Amino acid sequence: MEAISLTSIIKPLYYLCKVFGLASFCLCNNCGKKRYTFLHSGAWLSLSWALIYAVNSCLVINFIVQDSDIPDNIAIASVLYYLSLHFTSIIYLCLCNIFRRRNLPLIIDKIEELCNIFTMKVDTNLVYKRMKWFVIFETTVLLLINGTVNAIYLYSEYDSSILETFWLIVEVIGSLCNSLIIIQFVSIVMLLKYILKCINHELGYCYDVLKDSCRYSIIRIQPGGLKTFRSPGTKLISSLCNKVHGLRITYSRLSAVISLVNSYYGFTILMLVSWLFITIVTVLYDALLLFFDSEHTDNLIEYYYDVFDALSLCIYSVILMAVITTSCHLISDETEDTIFHIQNLLLCRDIGKETEKELTIFCSQVKYSKLELTACDLFKLNLPFMKSFISACFAYFVIVFQLK
Repeated sequence: MEAISLTSIIKPLYYLCKVFGLASFCLCNNCGKKRYTFLHSGAWLSLSWALIYAVNSCLVINFIVQDSDIPDNIAIASVLYYLSLHFTSIIYLCLCNIFRRRNLPLIIDKIEELCNIFTMKVDTNLVYKRMKWFVIFETTVLLLINGTVNAIYLYSEYDSSILETFWLIVEVIGSLCNSLIIIQFVSIVMLLKYILKCINHELGYCYDVLKDSCRYSIIRIQPGGLKTFRSPGTKLISSLCNKVHGLRITYSRLSAVISLVNSYYGFTILMLVSWLFITIVTVLYDALLLFFDSEHTDNLIEYYYDVFDALSLCIYSVILMAVITTSCHLISDETEDTIFHIQNLLLCRDIGKETEKELTIFCSQVKYSKLELTACDLFKLNLPFMKSFISACFAYFVIVFQLK
């Protein structure tokens, strides 16, 4: 069975990231072998985008500070929003894409090696298509939502000056850049989840084979009479022991890849969560101010449009946060399934001391080194964190509104 290559799977997302400086390496296919080349032009493109975001932040903040018509509470919220938006992009472009640009190809290589352990036993083309279409579907849906939200926002500012139009466009590009970082991260997480699912499938297959081999009863004479029980063959037990040992090694390698992903994306994810948090609180506050603003009652269409613009950005931010936490939570769920399959195998009769020892070690390995995605080890990315995140957003929103 031909080994699968992730090069073609990630190409659509790769070229999109390349335009915005989010991929500073060159990706190509040569006789089925993947090659990464690191060009100075890619690093310069990333640095150029980082400088554009930095300049835009300075221009916008300077405008907000000098405009005496903007209330202090709105000015502070707007400054925090623009800082979190552009600083997140700058951090990824400089820290990850320039100084640590070799880590992302290394992560892709390691994921491909782990995928090929299992795809040699199944329909490679089917696995290839599922992975590729998932990345395309995820990218298309999120970018369509992002484009719709940004189009609504730009339309509401149609009467802006040339300078204001410039920083509005850069703001929209910054939002798109952060969305692409999230898509990139989630795509990698789902590939890791697929590998862990394959490990669970192999453990489930071992359990099914073990049950099938015990269909025929074996009668042995023991003190006290005849005793009937079922026992697998010696060759099967030896094969099972080797299989479990191999899965332990694969799980260990998968754990190392997840540690590398946490190291590479950790601080960026922390900044993304901060950006989404500030965005939700800020736009909810703006929407509520618009709701109680009597000046907008003269033009109801513009009034409802501004409220809809703020709420659409809030909903999009919640969707991005839900995508991050849900994808990471799926890996935690698969880890629980791994423990379940191991315990099922341990309940089987006469699996041999060596196999039982391997399964016991494997169970301890999974329990004490659970596969979890974190943001700089400050918090775990899962659904309980999503609940805490939403609660914190509303709590801070109430506090900010009371400070009015």
